[in-house]
Amino acid sequence: MARLLKSERLKSRDRIQEIFSGNSERVGKYPLLLFYTKSDEASASSFQVLFSVSKRNFPRAVDRNTMKRRMREAFRANKTALNDLLPLNNQLALAVIYTGKELSSVDSLSNTFSKLYEILAQRLSEIN
Repeated sequence: MARLLKSERLKSRDRIQEIFSGNSERVGKYPLLLFYTKSDEASASSFQVLFSVSKRNFPRAVDRNTMKRRMREAFRANKTALNDLLPLNNQLALAVIYTGKELSSVDSLSNTFSKLYEILAQRLSEIN
């Protein structure tokens, strides 16, 4: 199984603000919401991603961290599918937000990610 590399993690404040400034596109498939924007910055990988879980829905940090861990694992399981869907020159910045109110399993999240990737691939092909 491929791991999530350091170059694939979104840490830049500027790019994070760019995603949430309103200029980005979004795709939703309950319980995940995926914000994405194309980027011109050169990166070692074709995408960078961050994961977020609402403090309102999960007041205990243990539960938030568990969900983020499960989201990362489901993302890693489907990472090769995402790389196959992206055209060679595209650089994407992704923000994955968990909107559910109960803990989900890695398997259900993995299925949701695969559905999100299909929708994302369709939208990216329409743009290009």
